[in-house]
Amino acid sequence: MAASTGNGERITLRDGNNAVVNEVDFKSEFPWPISPNGDGPSMQLVHPSLDNNLGSSWRGALPTPGATNAVYATNAAPNIRQVNHSPDTPASTNAVLVTAKVTDPNGVAPFPRLPGHCAAATSRQRSR
Repeated sequence: MAASTGNGERITLRDGNNAVVNEVDFKSEFPWPISPNGDGPSMQLVHPSLDNNLGSSWRGALPTPGATNAVYATNAAPNIRQVNHSPDTPASTNAVLVTAKVTDPNGVAPFPRLPGHCAAATSRQRSR
């Protein structure tokens, strides 16, 4: 694999028969790790079952050629994104609805309601 340009790009991993094993379009800006931007740290997938097209599934760390990624986690945290709240500028007397897309390869349990903190919560399980 050629060195990255530092601007983000598509990386394709192929096996010995040239079949595509995995692909990722990564970026070199938030929410992707910003430390692996050409010098030093590499970009490492936290766990192979996470969605590798999400920047939150990756961390920057010193390279570990031929070994398990330094950031590998057996029970990785779920990906939380697309967080919104309504109303946009709540008053102290307003109920606030917070929504987010939460995905995890092991499924996501329903979120509890937090009285006094949010009006409702929902969850979705990642599907492939």
